Amino acid sequence: MFLHSGEQSVMPLPRVIFVVDDEPILGRTVVRILRDPAYAMHVFDDPLVALASIDESRPDLVISDHEMLQMTGLDLLRKIRARRPEVRTVMLSGGPLGDQVRAAVARGEIDRLVQKPCLNETLRAVVRELLGSS
Repeated sequence: MFLHSGEQSVMPLPRVIFVVDDEPILGRTVVRILRDPAYAMHVFDDPLVALASIDESRPDLVISDHEMLQMTGLDLLRKIRARRPEVRTVMLSGGPLGDQVRAAVARGEIDRLVQKPCLNETLRAVVRELLGSS
C-alpha cells in the first residue's frame, strides 16, 4: 500500500521485527527467510539487549528462540508484553515443550508457537498473519 501526497508516492514505514536467538547463525537464518523490504529486521544474540532496545526501536513483532542461556524465550516475551502489550510475539522451539509454554500459548501470552525445523513459508505466513499483511 502506498500513500499519495499530491503527485508524490510515500512508501509506508517498514514493520520492525526483532529476532532473538543466542545462536547467531540461527538468528541470521530467520532474517534470511523473512527478507523483505517491508520489514526492518534487528537481530539480537542476547535477550537482555533485545529487551533493553524495545522502547527505542519499538518493534511490531518479536520472534524469539525458547532455549537461550540468559533467559528463556517465554520469560523474554512475557517481559516484552508487560512493557509493550501491542507487540506481537512468536516463539521458536526445537525441543520438547513444557506445560508452562503450552499454558502461555493457551492464555494468549504468546501469539504463535512455531516448532523447528519448519518450512520457510510457514514462518513467512505466520509473520504476515500477525502483521496483518498479505
